[in-house]
Amino acid sequence: MAVARPANARELDPIWGFASGLALGMVTLAVGGGLAAGTDSQTAKYAGVFVIAGGLAAAPVLSHLVNREWKRALAFGALPAACAATVIGLLAGEDNLLDGGNAPPRIAFGAVLAVEIFASSVGLIDSMMAGERRPRRLAILPLVGRGQLGLAVGGFL
Repeated sequence: MAVARPANARELDPIWGFASGLALGMVTLAVGGGLAAGTDSQTAKYAGVFVIAGGLAAAPVLSHLVNREWKRALAFGALPAACAATVIGLLAGEDNLLDGGNAPPRIAFGAVLAVEIFASSVGLIDSMMAGERRPRRLAILPLVGRGQLGLAVGGFL
């Protein structure tokens, strides 16, 4: 059953969802990268990676929420969120992961972060197609008048 909308209600352009998610991802990459690269403190480096991982996980969710696609926000945010949790877990489990340490955890860290970047990008690209998924509206109205009987068909097909 369709929900009635006011006549002046406008549909959001899908570009706003994409732009908001992209802005969130880029800002968190810049801020997190600045934190991680601008200091010798291990705590600040880890905080920078946490900001990057969290922003990349939230970007596709935000882009779909702006487009009012609740289920797609959950679907396209699941893998980046799982990757972010894995990255944070790897950082918590290793003392010198960013400055040296064992090769296997470092390789896993890089691979999981790369998957998160890719999955977040796929979610952002999908949000650009929100307009194509919107239901098409068709109105069929009866026309009755003096000596006239018919149907008027209109809307977006």
